[in-house]
Amino acid sequence: VKKGPDRIFGCDFERKLPSINYCGRIQRPTHQPYRWECRLKKRLFQLIDNHSLREVPFMMLDIGSAYADWVLAVGSYAPQSRIISVEANVAPFQNMFKHLLVNAGLSERIFPLLAATMGEERASGNSSQIFVSENNWVGPVICDNGADAQGVLNTVDARSNACREGEKAIPIITIDNITMATKIPGVLFFVKIDIEGAEFEALSGAKATLLNPERRPCVIFAEMKHTEGSSYKDAFDFLVDAGYSEMEDIDSGLKGADSWPPRGAIFSKEGNYEFRLPKKEHEECVARVLQKTKLIKQ
Repeated sequence: VKKGPDRIFGCDFERKLPSINYCGRIQRPTHQPYRWECRLKKRLFQLIDNHSLREVPFMMLDIGSAYADWVLAVGSYAPQSRIISVEANVAPFQNMFKHLLVNAGLSERIFPLLAATMGEERASGNSSQIFVSENNWVGPVICDNGADAQGVLNTVDARSNACREGEKAIPIITIDNITMATKIPGVLFFVKIDIEGAEFEALSGAKATLLNPERRPCVIFAEMKHTEGSSYKDAFDFLVDAGYSEMEDIDSGLKGADSWPPRGAIFSKEGNYEFRLPKKEHEECVARVLQKTKLIKQ
């Protein structure tokens, strides 16, 4: 078990951070939860503080949680937060539980989901199936051999028994399935999505969530790359069309439409974007989160 210090590796969060216990590796062997993508986590912590959300049971949806660094960092910084952690690869998903077990109380607020988020045409569309045991899943799946790798092996129907021996059947669901099926007490404030080029397909299954003023998140962070043949620009345009017209590439500092394509300020051809609703709608969204979470706390 390792313990993360308050300020590390030259990334000044400008605030005291709670310590985090963690086991094994976080993304890379030398990284710990606050360090990895610390520039992005710092931005989120500023939003949490500016909106007085630190002691509020807001909900975060982490699509592509990988080694759970965001789960650990946000869950520790905001001790009342609830986090739905979605990961499609078996190895990092299993590793997440090691981290949760060494942080007292954190596992009670984290809701891990081993699943792949896609559009409605690839998912079952049956939200009632999401939180039942894997043996009862009858929808489409992807197959993963458990190796710690990006992507998946193939897409099949679970009823065809097409997953090979030693492979794990991973349910295909939509973001709308998740937000409609969950009974977790909390109000969605923030979504982080980083699934290596599958962002547009996942977001296409989130229309009911993103277009509903009573359910949509106030802020979305998304990793975007400018690579030939990718659908990142489709994801960018999708979020703009959904009303998230205030955007900034946090890596380069560029804002608005001029922020595309990403300039690769840190990693080549890559940007990490913050998408927000226009100012008035953003303020209304935050007010809704605060009001509804008050009812939960009562």
